[in-house]
Amino acid sequence: MSREIKFDLIYKGEHGFHHKKYHLCELMCGISKICDIHSFMELIATRQYTGLKDKNGVEIYEGDVLSHRLQGKRKVIYPLSNTFAGFGLVDGDGKKNTLNDSNALYEVIGNTYENTELMESDDE
Repeated sequence: MSREIKFDLIYKGEHGFHHKKYHLCELMCGISKICDIHSFMELIATRQYTGLKDKNGVEIYEGDVLSHRLQGKRKVIYPLSNTFAGFGLVDGDGKKNTLNDSNALYEVIGNTYENTELMESDDE
């Protein structure tokens, strides 16, 4: 099964954050043709879709913070390492592991672009 390739662009305007999702073919045609409404907003992130969904069916993107009741919080990163060009997870201590179908036990609780505090320790 092939993975759907799409991206989530996060813009920041005077009234907060705004997301716009594009499929790869749309990006190849040029964002300027399909995204005139965002010309007055600051683009703060371009996040790639992992092809996976969390336990609630929410799409998981690079930069998302996932929560698991036993394992705590993890940030979705790409690439996982210099030698593995795949999506991974990193915890607050820097420990990394791969992102795969078993991560459907996680829940997306936000992203590090809009919620910079999400990866801070709960003990602080």
